Order: sequence, then structure tokens, then C-alpha cells
Amino acid sequence: KNPDKIFLYFEEERITYKDFNATVNRIANAFKRIGVSKGTMVAIMLPNMPAFIYTWMGLNKIGAVEVPININFRENEIGYILQHSEASAIVIHGDYYSLFEKIRKTGLPKLRNIILFGDGSPPSGIIPFSNLLNEKPELENMGISEEDPAACIYTSGTTDRPKGVLSSHKNWVLTGQAYALTVGITSEDRVMTPNPLFHANAQVYSTMGSLAAGASLVLLRRFSASQILEQARYYEASKMVLVQAVTPWVWNRPRKQDDGDNPVKT
Repeated sequence: KNPDKIFLYFEEERITYKDFNATVNRIANAFKRIGVSKGTMVAIMLPNMPAFIYTWMGLNKIGAVEVPININFRENEIGYILQHSEASAIVIHGDYYSLFEKIRKTGLPKLRNIILFGDGSPPSGIIPFSNLLNEKPELENMGISEEDPAACIYTSGTTDRPKGVLSSHKNWVLTGQAYALTVGITSEDRVMTPNPLFHANAQVYSTMGSLAAGASLVLLRRFSASQILEQARYYEASKMVLVQAVTPWVWNRPRKQDDGDNPVKT
């Protein structure tokens, strides 16, 4: 409805709905070119950044399934998820590549493509993430059903092996719409979250909720109790989405005179 409206705020980046959609389409076309198709599992191991959302949405647009991996997981947990999900590709940040290489040497027979986000030239046979942006910004209709799987998010595995939970496109969209209605997100809102995108919370509540309402999403790289209110002021965020575990850190932070001078309403 408003292609020139800012959809995503990230650090100093300001990305409109129009530009966001074009980039997602480029990445979708790039995945098609390397053989990713409907039902293909693709792992994402990126920190909070626009590239994560581009990758997730690009995969979903062609019917592929995102498999987000907790960037704090250890070698055995990451290896298990890659093996169990039978991921045929991974998009990974350079910060985690050395750990991934150790896992790769143990054998990942289903993994065919490795896309690396980072500076400099990648190792031989590795696709730089920047190459995905060279495709055309238009995407043909892929005939995706609302019942098709969109995401496979693994549990934390505190008592046993992590379990992959499949969620459909319908589930993701309806949850976002329900969240927007429940907390009253409108197109005038800027919804700010530091929650990690590898978790369902940041995906279905903050991101899908913002999209459902035509709002703007303010994505923080990470949570900081000491900076959260200053960040809200800087981005003029009207809503803030946090996980319950971190809220005591916000309430118990040293008080400042201007704490009340922020635009957050919910």
C-alpha cells in the first residue's frame, strides 16, 4: 500500500517496503538459480541484520523452508540440526564460519551450497552473500500454498536433542495478524525489538506483526539494558517487544533523569 514507507530501521540503514521487496525477490531468484526449490531446507546462521530477513523471506517466496540456527549453539548442536534437518544449503556469517568448518569436516552429505556473509573473498567453492543481490528484482508467482511449510525452528534442547518444529505460511501470517490486533499495532507504529531472529518471537511477533499492520520494524543487533531506552528515543519507537527474561534488567537498570522521555507506549 505504501511502497515508499520505511519498513526496516537497522542502525543507520533505512529500507523502504519497495526496496525490501525487491531485495527479497533478488535473493529468491538467486536461490532458484542454485537449485533451491519448494520444500528445500536451508539453514540460516546470521545475527540480527537485514540479511537475515531477506534470506528468510526470499526462501519462503519460492516455497523453501528456513531453518534458523541459534548463533549461541555449540558445535554438536549445530551439527545435529544440519544433519537432522537435511539442510541442502546454509547462509552463514563469517563470525561463525570457523566453527562451521569443524562441523563440515565431520560430514554433511546433504549440504550442497554454502553462502557466506562477510568481507573479503570467500574460500573456494563458497558463494559470497553479495552475489545473491545480482539477480533481477522481479519474481514469478511460485504457486505457494498457505499450508506449505515456511519454517523449521528447533527447540533449545535443554532436556533432550533439539526438536524441529515445522510451521506453515498460514501459521506465520495469522500469528502476525493476531499479534498486531492484540497489542494494537497500526501503520503509524515503529515496533522495536532486540530479540534474536533465530527465535520465533522476533519472526512472528515483531516482523510478521509489523508487516501485517503496515508498520515499521526497528531491528536492534542485540539487547542492551543500559541502552534500550536511548535506542527507543533515537528510533522514535512507539512499541517495544522484549522477552520476559530480560525485562527485570530493564526495570533494575540505574535510573536516569530522562528515562520517562521516550515515545514507547506499549
